[in-house]
Amino acid sequence: MKIGFLILLFLTRNALAQSDTLLSRYQLRYPLSKAVLAEAPLKIKPIITSETLLTIPANAQVIITQKDREFYKVVYNNRAGYVPYIFLEKDYETFKRRNYPHKPIEEGSNELAVHFPIDSTTWYGRISVQCPIRKEPNSGSENLFNLPKGTIVKMRRHDYSYWQIELGGHIYYAGVHYIGDISTSVNPFVPTRYTGPTYDRYEAVTRDSTRQHQPSSVGSGRSVINQPGNKTPIQRKK
Repeated sequence: MKIGFLILLFLTRNALAQSDTLLSRYQLRYPLSKAVLAEAPLKIKPIITSETLLTIPANAQVIITQKDREFYKVVYNNRAGYVPYIFLEKDYETFKRRNYPHKPIEEGSNELAVHFPIDSTTWYGRISVQCPIRKEPNSGSENLFNLPKGTIVKMRRHDYSYWQIELGGHIYYAGVHYIGDISTSVNPFVPTRYTGPTYDRYEAVTRDSTRQHQPSSVGSGRSVINQPGNKTPIQRKK
């Protein structure tokens, strides 16, 4: 463990020497839910030699509230602390490019009181690729079943990472990146842009630019899911 931390210390110091980007400190304007890439130490201070509060399991979801030089300040299981960036970004270059919508750090603010904006609007979304439907809104939750590409579901936005899906009177969750086109109505299904209060402003550019290159499904049939395993085919009017 000590050897691992020494290597980590070397990597972070080496990265610091490469760019002034890592010297930035700011508070995210919109708290972001994200999974850690491996077991991660939750530190009391943004210093690699600082005391470790606990170890966050691999793939566990944390809420990022601040960027502090080479650390992210996160909330996990109602504990606030600092995690080195390499546990949340795949490499230094990715971290260097991150520039989340932000504001100056509010010293003394209560990071545990993280509240996502509420979006009470009902939406309908078309699954863009086979989508795992989960019991809870996190990647570590049980995958109950999958919905095929092209399925249209009734949903509401849960947070920056998940949609709340309503199927057969039950509530499930689907990751935002599995939902392609969205609409405020199901018949007709008219694709529109989502700009609600839980819109992830940073990732939006990537999603929208990727979607422009996806083949259009206009003119094809589609399915509407009312409950798991029950699909009702709907043909477009000609």
